[in-house]
Amino acid sequence: KLSSAEFSAFCEVRIRHLREVYDGLDSDKNGALSSLEVKHAVESLGMKVSSEELQHMMSSLDPEGKGGVDFEAFCDRLLLLPVVNPRAVFETWNQIAIDDAQS
Repeated sequence: KLSSAEFSAFCEVRIRHLREVYDGLDSDKNGALSSLEVKHAVESLGMKVSSEELQHMMSSLDPEGKGGVDFEAFCDRLLLLPVVNPRAVFETWNQIAIDDAQS
């Protein structure tokens, strides 16, 4: 079993790691990930993303269409990832978008 203190410590570390990934993706440092920033980051990892996949990924984290994904939304969806690195983030983010589109 995991105590609440252990879970809190895990979350603190995980949020710090997610912040590092997020800040690395937010190239214009405006506090919101744009679809262009996400596309460039995915491609820099040697991964391909279609316009449709990108649209699904963005809408899954920006359902109101505010024009970007803030850190809170990013964290809400990705906090419990087993591994936090850019590739894992995008693979999971894409799967979440696919799951959301199918439901």
